[in-house]
Amino acid sequence: MITEAVLDLLDATRKRARRTHPHLCRTEGPTMFCRTEGPTMFRVIISGKFDALTDSGRDATLAAGGAAFTEAGTFTHDESLSAFTFRCQVPAGPDDGENEATGRAIAALGAYDQPYRILRTAVTDMRDIKIRRKGRR
Repeated sequence: MITEAVLDLLDATRKRARRTHPHLCRTEGPTMFCRTEGPTMFRVIISGKFDALTDSGRDATLAAGGAAFTEAGTFTHDESLSAFTFRCQVPAGPDDGENEATGRAIAALGAYDQPYRILRTAVTDMRDIKIRRKGRR
């Protein structure tokens, strides 16, 4: 249960953040920290295993190899192409969350039309990443 003292503390934190970093803060919503405005990017990593990969599937997977996050997605894999990691950058609206981003990343993975099993997923909301700049105090 949220008490009035906690709500007052959250309001004070938001007001202080708006005062010191007005260009980074939203004024609406019960968020405890400020997020950047504009398009939201999620980075999604899907780890899984291929099921009965065909020769054309092997070629498509090798062609989509790489370690970068792209909207189409890239694969890193073991030598036998049995296990893979799929990296995808998903643009999303301000009201979208991790579930929507995961769904879009799975759709991007499904676009390769290869049989697979998902073992685990990890989603990073890029709005939550703080950048520390050298030389600023």
